[in-house]
Amino acid sequence: MNNGFRTLLTDQDWSSVTKAKLKGLYAYWGNPVSEHAERHLNLTGIGHLLAMSSHIELNALAAQYFRLEFGPKFIYSIRNHQPQNGKAEEKSSFKYGGRILFDDMISYEDLEKRLIDGAEIKTTLLTEEFSYDDYLEQQGETRLMLFAIDPNENIHVFTPSPDFQPKANWKIVGLS
Repeated sequence: MNNGFRTLLTDQDWSSVTKAKLKGLYAYWGNPVSEHAERHLNLTGIGHLLAMSSHIELNALAAQYFRLEFGPKFIYSIRNHQPQNGKAEEKSSFKYGGRILFDDMISYEDLEKRLIDGAEIKTTLLTEEFSYDDYLEQQGETRLMLFAIDPNENIHVFTPSPDFQPKANWKIVGLS
């Protein structure tokens, strides 16, 4: 599932950390911006921060906290919907909350629903015969592209306006 990349999940929910560890993922139980995390989190080999908590404030705080560690170009945050004054009001990002993850129409709740409904993370290799355009056509409107991996094994995170164009021999990691 991680395509050979070192990943690290941090969560304050013990159940989520346990599930991640049972799936073979590295996971840290606790607040990622705590003093304890500062002493115990091993970020060696981690090149991107994906702030994907259901708590918009924690995402913004983590993006700020790790800004120097990763650099603003490599910090991403999922959009969240937060109720306010009895109304569902969208708050998509804070000024320094990182780049929007994946697609500007995808929120934490949307991603969670897809996973609950059985969506799976799949990796597809692009070739001369099966191009990026073919991939987009095949996946249709239900696709959610997460990452692209180039032939040099560099990971690229999809955003509403990606700064890369996948080609033959790239891999697309998507949720479908």
